Amino acid sequence: MTIGVLRGGPGAHYDRSLASGSLVSRALRDKYPTRDIYIDRVGMWHFEGMPTVPQRLLSHIDFFWNCLHGEYGEDGVLQRDLDNLGARYTGPGAIPARFAWRKDLAKKFLREADLLVPDSINVRLGDDLSNVSREAFAKIGGQYIVKPAKGANSEGVFFSPSFYDLEQVLKVTLGNFDHVLIEEAIHGKEIKCLVARGFRGDDYYSFLPVELDKRSSVGIYRPNDNRVSVIVPARLSISEKTMLMNTARMAHKALDLGEYSLVDMILAPRGVVVLEVDALPDLSDGSVLSKSLSAVGATPSEFFRHVVTYAHD
Repeated sequence: MTIGVLRGGPGAHYDRSLASGSLVSRALRDKYPTRDIYIDRVGMWHFEGMPTVPQRLLSHIDFFWNCLHGEYGEDGVLQRDLDNLGARYTGPGAIPARFAWRKDLAKKFLREADLLVPDSINVRLGDDLSNVSREAFAKIGGQYIVKPAKGANSEGVFFSPSFYDLEQVLKVTLGNFDHVLIEEAIHGKEIKCLVARGFRGDDYYSFLPVELDKRSSVGIYRPNDNRVSVIVPARLSISEKTMLMNTARMAHKALDLGEYSLVDMILAPRGVVVLEVDALPDLSDGSVLSKSLSAVGATPSEFFRHVVTYAHD
């Protein structure tokens, strides 16, 4: 079986995609023939150094590994294009990918699965921000997270510490994104938990929870932020660990996210609150995913080979 590793892409996380693609290729090449499929910043596909179109690759590639972080690779567009070709690939299908990318839609599915999510308000470009701010104060309280309704990797996410700051934060965010969410700021311990289908014989294998120590009960986690300590395994009681791992499995299933995902949660006084689910987490060395593998004695090669075997079968 020949595997085409898709990397690059027109999304904002181009460099991260290159790093993930490089790692996957290295981890798989001793067992599978791998081919590099580079997509440039304007969306042109390249195979063996030459521009091409996806249709021409089907005679060379049996299975695609999607490493395209950000727009196109995570929002369901690539998945729709591959579905139209009848191609097999890693990760969720087109519709689940779109729902996970749209945080407002993901919340609906998580709520339907009886999971706690932050209260939120949708705000769109052109809305009366003064009225929206008053509505947020009445519904949510006095501290807020403002984030784009679409996206990943904490791009464009801000903490607004009071009602008096909220309108200005909304103006700044809506200057770059036309649809944002105001969420209640949840105080507690932030946890990320990797879930993989079929790994080590479990229908849904939940890895040990990872704790993000941001020096604050409320904060924004951004990869490569040296001020954030990543603690593996998280400092938890046995009951807390079990509760978080079960919640991560339920969130993954609720969104039907394919072979693996990374679930972002807050362990708060009222319980485990699911912030969002990353359907295509960073795979590179030093990432939360790589630390999760190491914590249970798994290697990238073991994990990536499992994903290929599970997804292809």
